[in-house]
Amino acid sequence: MSSVNSASMLLSTAAQSRNAAATSARDDAAASFESTLQSITTKANDDAAAQARVQAQVQAQAQAAKAAAAASAGQGSVHDAPKPDDEAASATSEAEVLAEAVWGVIAEMPERTAGSLRALYAEMRSAGHQFTEEKAHDAVDDLVAHGRLREVPGKRGAQGFQAVLTAAAGDSE
Repeated sequence: MSSVNSASMLLSTAAQSRNAAATSARDDAAASFESTLQSITTKANDDAAAQARVQAQVQAQAQAAKAAAAASAGQGSVHDAPKPDDEAASATSEAEVLAEAVWGVIAEMPERTAGSLRALYAEMRSAGHQFTEEKAHDAVDDLVAHGRLREVPGKRGAQGFQAVLTAAAGDSE
């Protein structure tokens, strides 16, 4: 019987050893998996950070290039001749600015009306605007064409102009 008890104990000890070895192997595998996962995550984070740094450098260089181009364009070096498109855009913006000034001066006049071009030119000068009569006359023509000014009879047969506040107001007046 003692050999049966010994055998039983040996079997029990062997089973415990096997279970301990299996548990140890499982723990080792889990630890290895966890370590591998942490390494992958760390590498991915490092790669993302490096990519973000490169992207920030590229953006900084692009902004610096834009700033340098703007500064260069603002200074206008001697050998930079304006292109025809630039001249047209500049002339258009000047015409628009003058048209807005004309409309604003007329809108501030009594009854939003200038009795004549001469009266308009006088008000423009007193408001501090610099212009040529030809360009101011062109601005008036453009404003009439776009419905922002209306032609009205002035004093002693002169042609007057009245500022239209809105398109709806222009139709109802």
